[in-house]
Amino acid sequence: MINKIVSSLVLCGIWYATVLMATTQHHTIVIIGSGPAGITAAYYLGRSYKMAPLVIEGNPGGTLMSVSKIENWPCYESISGVELMQQMTKQAKKAGAIFLSDIVTNINLNNRPFTINLISGNTITAEALIVATGMTPKKVGCPGEDVYRRKGICNCALCDGPLFMNQQVVVVGGGGMALQNTKLLTKKPRNFPAQKHLSTSSNNIKK
Repeated sequence: MINKIVSSLVLCGIWYATVLMATTQHHTIVIIGSGPAGITAAYYLGRSYKMAPLVIEGNPGGTLMSVSKIENWPCYESISGVELMQQMTKQAKKAGAIFLSDIVTNINLNNRPFTINLISGNTITAEALIVATGMTPKKVGCPGEDVYRRKGICNCALCDGPLFMNQQVVVVGGGGMALQNTKLLTKKPRNFPAQKHLSTSSNNIKK
């Protein structure tokens, strides 16, 4: 019983401290997302327009942070996603961008300035807002999917297709992207002589 009371008091203390420390800041322009798109926008706003955009990172670096090797980025024969995003972030900061490590919980676009609520309890207001949250690939839900991610299970036929030359490949999905990737993998001179499979629902494809 005493432990429960103590735990409740601690939680109340944390909540009260958060409320006391919560602040509201105003910025001319805010960018939500710190992947390649968000950082590029921040860089050009700083360099070309002499602005100091606020970048709310969320997941710092975006999806590329989980990519071990990138071989189709200009000027680099090979570079890791982490290294690339670190360089892009450094360049954007040099141009004047401000980075904030926080997560957006709600956005109110009904009135200007726009209101952005953060998980930290703080609030940001902005005259303009750029949403560059990127994407998160859908999962199939099969056993071992997370274990073999980027070790045989990939999300981009254009990027990773050449790694599986002369091997049997399976495209899972029933939408336009699945069909596009299948066409890409079977297109010459890609040289995928093995059988290709398209796992799909008959309702999602027109014959």
